[in-house]
Amino acid sequence: MTTTGIRTLVTALSLLLASAAASEDIELRTDCTGSSAPLCFTDLASVLAEIHQRPGNGRTPPGPTHPLAVEIGAGVFSLTSTTYPYCDGLSHISSRGAGKDVTILTGGGYPSQPGFLDAFGPYVVLIRNCSEVDFSGLMIKTDASANSGVRFSGSGGTWWSSVRMLLTHENQVQPVIWLDAPIGVEDTSTHHWTDVQAKIDGVRPSGFWITGSRHEFRASHVRVESSGGVIYGGIYGSGQFDLSVEGSLIEMIDTGAMASIAAFWFTNALGF
Repeated sequence: MTTTGIRTLVTALSLLLASAAASEDIELRTDCTGSSAPLCFTDLASVLAEIHQRPGNGRTPPGPTHPLAVEIGAGVFSLTSTTYPYCDGLSHISSRGAGKDVTILTGGGYPSQPGFLDAFGPYVVLIRNCSEVDFSGLMIKTDASANSGVRFSGSGGTWWSSVRMLLTHENQVQPVIWLDAPIGVEDTSTHHWTDVQAKIDGVRPSGFWITGSRHEFRASHVRVESSGGVIYGGIYGSGQFDLSVEGSLIEMIDTGAMASIAAFWFTNALGF
């Protein structure tokens, strides 16, 4: 076979593989009528089941050579089942909404995970041992099912861009926006936050509780409003964590009598 023929064959195979990969991407819509996607669902639980049942359902699990995109339309999508986390032991999954004010993920109710530190559940989102997972153009919002925002357990890494997190609780005690691995567990995760607005309120709420991982905040706004005093602040770091904050605002507001406010509260740090 000539060099030209080999190149033509390689190109054809590449296009075929790219087409196969694209055919396994997923759409989440309030109505799949008229959707041209091969996989379209109207409920979030079905999307998570489809992802985590691979390869048993005949489709390839997401990974470095087979990234998966979940395209989410406008609407409110409430997770009513916690059988599957948003990601568990996988990688290269992108959840892309239509805009942080029009695509809303809520519900959930994932319980607190093993580890003596975690008493903040239930959570809207649970991610376990996953890397290269990104969320963009959407909102994460609590309802009666969940007390806190996102729980990241294990190792890996995430990317968040153009995301709004709205965690509202009038009487909930000690909700958190984010919690990752417990103290004592070596965590080499890196989490990137760009153009993220995260707001939480309640009785003694906390913002981002990071332990042993690296977090990078860019052009983001974290707002913690407490009606009963703030214990651990907007960003609480413990263990050998690494933190980088640029062009971002960490805002603390306390309307209660027990005012213990700190925008940053560190017990130890690898770098800042």
